[in-house]
Amino acid sequence: AVEWSLDYITIAEALWLPTETQLRESLMQSLIGKALPMIALESTAKSCTCELTFESQPLAFEAKNASDAYARALLYLLKQ
Repeated sequence: AVEWSLDYITIAEALWLPTETQLRESLMQSLIGKALPMIALESTAKSCTCELTFESQPLAFEAKNASDAYARALLYLLKQ
């Protein structure tokens, strides 16, 4: 049923969301070449925080889940 329903979706209607693993790997790739890239994820019952150091500056990106926290961090790095 899933394959059949996908026959009627155009590329403009599709949205790809990367997995948590893909986001984490992309984040690490973005930090390669920086001084000892390190990423930490802290989780609480209400949120997750991705912490990293970029250009000697500690940064923290909070979201409701790990994927969103990694995504916020990656978007930040891509805009730099």
